[in-house]
Amino acid sequence: MMTDSLIRELDIRQEVLIRAPVDRVFKGLTVQIGEWWSHSYKDDRKGIYLEPKLGGRFYEDWGDGQGAIYASVSAIESPRMLRLTGPMGMNFPVVGVIEFLLEERGSSTLVKLRHQAVGLIDEEAMQGYQTGWKELLNESFKQHVEGS
Repeated sequence: MMTDSLIRELDIRQEVLIRAPVDRVFKGLTVQIGEWWSHSYKDDRKGIYLEPKLGGRFYEDWGDGQGAIYASVSAIESPRMLRLTGPMGMNFPVVGVIEFLLEERGSSTLVKLRHQAVGLIDEEAMQGYQTGWKELLNESFKQHVEGS
């Protein structure tokens, strides 16, 4: 149960430099997301998928037609930008937009993340998303792309 029912704004901005070309980074962010995305609703999930097309789903599959939608692809410009719109795992009324911008930096790629949301977001969730994005981008995603 949510203990703090204030309507709040979440605005997370993070960057990570990945030693890989922009095409490889975009592929890792989209087609291969299930190989590195470590956060989930259920430990026994069947997979996490992102359909890299306008209107595509970003979702967790639990099998037997069950699962959860994190977001939908609201804009995509391969290999430079991906924008997702949806609750991204928040269990309370919230509207959120997550944008990834990819910039070439020599033989590397700078990934810029911005996650904005408004709704019933408690302080614990705000801190959890800040920490969670750091773990996902700076550890899981970076290691996956650079190790491939």
